[in-house]
Amino acid sequence: MALKKKYWWIAVAVVVIAVAAAAFASKTRGNGNKEEEKGPDIPNLAAAIDEKDPYTRGHSERVGVYASKIAREMGFTKEFIERVYIAGLLHDVGKIGVPDEILLKPGRLTDEEFRAIKMHPVIGVSIIEPINFPWNISAIIRWRSAPA
Repeated sequence: MALKKKYWWIAVAVVVIAVAAAAFASKTRGNGNKEEEKGPDIPNLAAAIDEKDPYTRGHSERVGVYASKIAREMGFTKEFIERVYIAGLLHDVGKIGVPDEILLKPGRLTDEEFRAIKMHPVIGVSIIEPINFPWNISAIIRWRSAPA
């Protein structure tokens, strides 16, 4: 069931909270190197996510922007706000692994197809885990929505 449009901010707030939890849990990881923290070309990876699903084109960027604005309003540090933005960009990376015939299906999904869509956070973790992020972005990607 999709969120009603007036509740979009809840999804964004979940990303902010997930980043906060991951940042707390991984406080001692990494050497603080900004280039290492950003990992691969994040904007192009986010663009690949949105290119795969034209229905939601721009969604990843909007989540990153809105989540970082909320984090800024909450008084978080610049470093934390950047992490929130990156997490927003990458939260749907697992959609890359969902078959096009399911992701782009114009009609109602079968139960099996819906289960496949719900697996995109798990797929996202398998895509992101090999990247050496100094903070636990995998947890954000996996748990930013209802468990699959």
